[in-house]
Amino acid sequence: MCTPSCDQVHWFQQWYGVTRFWYDRKAVVSDQGIPCVIEVVVAKTVEPGHLWTGVNFSPTFERPLANTYLECGKESNYGIISALYDLHVLPGDDECPPTAVALHIVCPVLEFTDRGKTRFDAPKWMAAPIGEALWKTARALYGEEEQRTKDAAKAQRLSEAREAREERARAAETPKEMTLKERL
Repeated sequence: MCTPSCDQVHWFQQWYGVTRFWYDRKAVVSDQGIPCVIEVVVAKTVEPGHLWTGVNFSPTFERPLANTYLECGKESNYGIISALYDLHVLPGDDECPPTAVALHIVCPVLEFTDRGKTRFDAPKWMAAPIGEALWKTARALYGEEEQRTKDAAKAQRLSEAREAREERARAAETPKEMTLKERL
């Protein structure tokens, strides 16, 4: 397992109070010989965190990969925001546990879709390892959140069944009103 640099853990700890974190690094080379390094950190935090994205050692001001199809284990969607939401690790989402996420991509050849060199669509050879890294780092929290959702649904079903039984029992105990014919 790869380990993040001390700086990544230090800053996330300082800013958000990290309780657990996961890190993955993928180094890939395309069929044309283009190298690429992908780093992903997902941290479960005390305070709600942020999504940090960087390309070639520079921060991005908009989210890269907005139109890139990402297959992340059991989930798949277009764009980094949708992928993180589906994996239950989107920072700032009230439905997810408090998290902070960092994604850094280093590649000498990127086809940017804007003049600010922030947004780009990753080719398939790059999107696959990005999805794998996202899944590997989010898998534990994804599983916990899915289990929590199943448990909540089960508790709801049991509660509704209990209320229905109690309602039937009350109905059986309640004396019937006598009809006019029965009174005579």
